[in-house]
Amino acid sequence: MMNITEREAEVAIDIQLTALGWQINPRESNQNVYKQRPRTPEQKKALGGKPPDYVLYAYSDSDKPSIVIEAKKPNKSLTKALQDGIDKYARKIQAPIVIASDGWRIKTWHIEKGEPLFIDGREVEDLISPGMTQVFIKDNNFSSFLKEIAIEQSELINNFKMANNILKNEGLSAGIERFSEFANLMFMKLKMEGGGGKPLAT
Repeated sequence: MMNITEREAEVAIDIQLTALGWQINPRESNQNVYKQRPRTPEQKKALGGKPPDYVLYAYSDSDKPSIVIEAKKPNKSLTKALQDGIDKYARKIQAPIVIASDGWRIKTWHIEKGEPLFIDGREVEDLISPGMTQVFIKDNNFSSFLKEIAIEQSELINNFKMANNILKNEGLSAGIERFSEFANLMFMKLKMEGGGGKPLAT
């Protein structure tokens, strides 16, 4: 890899953050990325004058920092940069997430969980948006798959029996009538769930 300076790495980080919806421009009222300083005097004091490369604030209504980013040259250790971000900055201003980046590669760390960030079981390899940051503040693992609700066979049989008894008590004595009515009810339930934005399985 060609000899890239830390400043060039920061330019690459700036471009990626902007594309993800972060606001770097200090002239904008909704700025949520601060370079070489935190947002508040209290945080600056807590850092003892040592400036972090980036401090990101994912919540517009809060001064609580969300991410500290340490930028390094490509030939420098991201593991060491990550540890510096944790020890020198994030813990002191209580930022929950740390990222080390050379503009192309990244390493992440969730302070509370003591682990990297994961999406669907794979370690995060890109910078993240403000919205995803809010998700990761709560947990270092994110699943993009819908979780299926597992129903025990015995519970399913009991539900069928209960529905059968209700229909029988309503005067549907013939089994085929009860089955037909039950099928109609199931169809209506599935249709209602599908109308709420969930795709129906085919």
